[in-house]
Amino acid sequence: MKRQASRRKQRAYALKFLYADEFLETGEDDLKFRELVETIDTESIPYTMKIVVGVRRIKADLDEIINRYSTNWKIDRISRVDLNVLRIALYELKEERDLPPSVAINEAIELAKKYSNVDSNRFINGILDNYYKKELKGVTR
Repeated sequence: MKRQASRRKQRAYALKFLYADEFLETGEDDLKFRELVETIDTESIPYTMKIVVGVRRIKADLDEIINRYSTNWKIDRISRVDLNVLRIALYELKEERDLPPSVAINEAIELAKKYSNVDSNRFINGILDNYYKKELKGVTR
């Protein structure tokens, strides 16, 4: 029996796709996009693509949340890695009702620690924690 790829690994793949999107402007039918899909293991494709498609679908809403909660930082000043880590976590917080908020936030912090600079995890935690406390805490999931 094949072991399901870890969600952490799938989030990392999604981060790579969304980061590449910043420069390649790919769509699901684009050859570059299909080539990216071919680079990941089969078990990772469903959740990875769910995140990528979901983030793309509500990207404007996610960016508005980021702008609202990132004091002194506008989106154009946030690194592309941090921005996409935030988008993934906010997507999961908003759309993945079966995922505990603490997991979405912690996974974002871990992605930032691995793929961004030393201070990014605190910046990301601050935005996500404020969003959760002000908009989601007490909301039935």
